[in-house]
Amino acid sequence: MLDAGGFPVVLGGDCTIVLGSALAFRRRGRYGLLFIDGNADFFQPEAEPNGEGASMDLAFVTGYGPSLLTDIEGRGPLVRPEDVVAFAYRDHKDQEEYGSQPLPEELKVLDLPAVRATGIEAAAREAVDHLTRAELDGFFIHLDADCLDDVIMPAVDFRVPGGLSWDELTAALRLGRRTGRCARNSSAMTMTSHACSRAQQEATDFEVVSTAFILRRNLFQGSA
Repeated sequence: MLDAGGFPVVLGGDCTIVLGSALAFRRRGRYGLLFIDGNADFFQPEAEPNGEGASMDLAFVTGYGPSLLTDIEGRGPLVRPEDVVAFAYRDHKDQEEYGSQPLPEELKVLDLPAVRATGIEAAAREAVDHLTRAELDGFFIHLDADCLDDVIMPAVDFRVPGGLSWDELTAALRLGRRTGRCARNSSAMTMTSHACSRAQQEATDFEVVSTAFILRRNLFQGSA
């Protein structure tokens, strides 16, 4: 699909699907990652209270964690920390409470307070500028539906007040999609959410698919 100029949207049950997308792009070259998530997802296995990979996926994809997951096919890290932007996360209290390892200094952080202080357009532009550097072959997007305001997307494991509005998320994704700043840019989007009960999961599945449909429509509306 990428070779044909398509824009794949990969839906999954939790954030660990980013490993598959990252591996696919790692096989193609050096790609960046726009990581849009309500959580930083950088826990180490011994600190994550539930032992779930979905709270560690950004760590795994950037080479922090067990080699079985960080060095797949001997290609680790799948994405270099300096080629990542962690965008709009807001789980600072949970990170502190449970002892998450800090994000690497070389990994670019634009958490929700920074996005709010700068404004969504300026923050998204800063992220895209970082990911369209000449040394990168392009970038891909990871989107966890829990980046949205809890009022919009409550069907998640870890509810945290606040989050992006529909308009803010659409603006950030549209800028990433339409940037045109790198002729070699090749983008894809992985989209996830995860819930704890079967009933909640069914509601979440519907919301994620609906969200993907709305975002894809908004991303391509009026695009060249």
